[in-house]
Amino acid sequence: VGQAHEAAGANQLPASAAAPSGTPSPLSTALPPQAGLIRRGTTYARAQSATWLDDRRFVVGRWDGTITVFRPMANASEFGPVLLNALATPSKSGIEMVASLGGGSFVTSDDDRSLIVWRPDGTRFSPQPRTFAAKYGTAVSAVVATGIQPRCLLVGHQHGYLTIWSLDDAEPVRASSPGTASPRLMRGVSLRSDDPIPWQWQTWHIRGVASSGTGRVVTAAEDGDVCLVEVPSGKILSRRRYNATAQRGLNDVATLGDLVAVVNCAVGRADHNLWLYQIRGDELVHVDSAKLVLDPARDPVFAFSVEMFEFDGLPHFVASSEEGLIWLGMVKDHKIVILDHNKIAAEGAGVLALDPKHETVLAVGHQVQTFGVEPRTALPLPIQP
Repeated sequence: VGQAHEAAGANQLPASAAAPSGTPSPLSTALPPQAGLIRRGTTYARAQSATWLDDRRFVVGRWDGTITVFRPMANASEFGPVLLNALATPSKSGIEMVASLGGGSFVTSDDDRSLIVWRPDGTRFSPQPRTFAAKYGTAVSAVVATGIQPRCLLVGHQHGYLTIWSLDDAEPVRASSPGTASPRLMRGVSLRSDDPIPWQWQTWHIRGVASSGTGRVVTAAEDGDVCLVEVPSGKILSRRRYNATAQRGLNDVATLGDLVAVVNCAVGRADHNLWLYQIRGDELVHVDSAKLVLDPARDPVFAFSVEMFEFDGLPHFVASSEEGLIWLGMVKDHKIVILDHNKIAAEGAGVLALDPKHETVLAVGHQVQTFGVEPRTALPLPIQP
């Protein structure tokens, strides 16, 4: 465009060389200014994490660094979940972890050496940063382990570490301000595999942490290992590769009693992206697996998020997959049975979260959607090969 204007200008007389009076002025060949759309920046606002604070509110963390608090719709006159609060961490980094601490408080990731505890303050939330060693990396998953003393927060990190925080023996943020205590870091434990899944981008993120009875949690990592860990000691009771021929790591884990479900990226038509195990003593024993996909020609196909709950006396699960689907299934006689699926996005898996009563499933990607878990007469759907 600049060259066109420059060439056109060369054909015009300068102001000091005006044409003599009575001489026709030459026609201008200059081009008028032209509009253009110049990309200045892009914000990727897709959700990466979510949790329920109680049965009336839930929190969504997004890649653009925002944290939003919603309540479900109260009646048919409201259009979907209602936004209550919009927050941002000091670092403005993408939110890779959010977990409820109880009492209306929650915790989120921040940068690679801190997390943020959010305390309710009237209708607002006040941030309280807690720091840790940079070697652990950004917090990417978390769960509160109850039924033990002290009550503990377990945080999975980017570089394959699990940090264990006391919630009962907490440190005061300000000595003069009672009620402002925040989690106290007790220890950090490396869960990195000695034999990680080999691929071109070696990663160690502990993407999932789930409580499994008194004093134990199950972790799922991108290095391919599922670990059963004692709390609060951090002792690794059991470790196994979720699939002996796995080519990608794990994205999430959920537990229900002695059952453990993990989801991953399936590579190859014979691979699966949902795996089920049973805890027997201190061992993780493979029970069943399935491939959550509608298009059998799609490869690879990843499952991103999974939750487990009991319905009508049987273990059930919900999981999301990259076809933009949310899947509902149950475990019957140690076999996975797919019951239903629903479209939640044109493409890409959403993050899922169950409300405390296990009656509402939150599914968040670019959109925020809720689904009721209710009885329905339906034939089980076949599992794709």
